[in-house]
Amino acid sequence: MEENEKLDVYSFGVLILKVLMGKHPGDLISSLSSSPPTVYGALLKDILDTRLSSPGNHVEEEVVLVAKLALACLHTSP
Repeated sequence: MEENEKLDVYSFGVLILKVLMGKHPGDLISSLSSSPPTVYGALLKDILDTRLSSPGNHVEEEVVLVAKLALACLHTSP
């Protein structure tokens, strides 16, 4: 596999999702390729590590922003 900046961006997105989910996001990544999310708040509730307490409103907005960034890094077209 050839190393390049696209692979770095993709890997960064996977790393962010690993941190948010507390596990490897393999199943989520597979499902995203067939249907990208449209409602990030609902997605956040599905992917956020259940060992963490639910974030407050202000923090939730920030976590959603980070999740959007992670998902943007996984897009096949920049």
